[in-house]
Amino acid sequence: TYAVQDAIAITLAGEWDLWVPLCCRCRSSMIRVLFVCMGNICRSPAAAALFTHRIANTGWTHQVYVDSCGVADWNIGDAPDQRMVEALRSRGIPLQGKAKAF
Repeated sequence: TYAVQDAIAITLAGEWDLWVPLCCRCRSSMIRVLFVCMGNICRSPAAAALFTHRIANTGWTHQVYVDSCGVADWNIGDAPDQRMVEALRSRGIPLQGKAKAF
């Protein structure tokens, strides 16, 4: 078990908080967060972009590695769904990248 010393509280979509615990062992190493969905063109890249955007002003940007992937290989190499790109862009959050599978 780890003794939790601190945590990053990230409010996603204004409705719920995601707490990323920072334990004594984590302070000197990279925290890795992976968002997963089916095809990696909509939900998981949007979640990764939103999470990255939310931690940008926390001082933890260089200690948290955020990525996304899909469990299916249907969309490998495809750009994110344009509707999701536009939805995030309207909120000031960039969404880029290519789909990849787990």
